[in-house]
Formats: sequence, C-alpha cells, structure tokens
Amino acid sequence: MRALNASSSIVSPLRISIARRVPAADDGGWHAAAHALVSLARLDTARARALLPAFLDHQNFFVRTYGVRAAA
Repeated sequence: MRALNASSSIVSPLRISIARRVPAADDGGWHAAAHALVSLARLDTARARALLPAFLDHQNFFVRTYGVRAAA
C-alpha cells in the first residue's frame, strides 16, 4: 500500500467529511473532527475556513480552541 501525501485527491475530501461531523452535543465525540479540521487547514485553507463557524460557535471550549488553532 502506498502512502498518501498532502496533494492526494483523497486526503482533502476525507478531512472535509470528518470535519463536517462536529457533534452539537458535548459528549467528547468532537476529537476526530477537531483534529481533522486543523489538518485540513494546513492542506486546504479555503475549505477549512468554510467549516470554521461550526467550531468557533460550539458550546465546548475545547472545540472552539481547535477552531481558533485552525484559523491561525
């Protein structure tokens, strides 16, 4: 199996898919989506920027923190 790199056509859609799943509830299920958003911000700034409101307006402080990190 070959490794995927940042320019792979599958990396960005995968990260977008995960980042769109930030849960409304504060149940801890946000970790994967938050980390994916930060990674997506490094790979595709424009797409990450479009997803920021869900993170920056989240009820959980830590989710908002990852949103700020992705925005930086």
